[in-house]
Amino acid sequence: MISNMNNSDGVEQYPEFACYYYNERDPRGCVCGRDKTQCGKKVCVANLATMQGKFFCSMYILLVIGVIVFGLIRNGLGKK
Repeated sequence: MISNMNNSDGVEQYPEFACYYYNERDPRGCVCGRDKTQCGKKVCVANLATMQGKFFCSMYILLVIGVIVFGLIRNGLGKK
């Protein structure tokens, strides 16, 4: 049987979350857990309670915005 708890600090190894993860007791910046919105599928998510997690989340958001802007520029939207 595989335990879902880390023995050292009592933090779940694969926590359950919905859309985002925020746990001040968990020192990890990025956590692989079970997403309730995806029927318990294991996915990686940033822990927004840590500075590292906030950095990962902001980089992801900037990447998405950059891809959208690049696509708009490349497709020439706004040209007459």
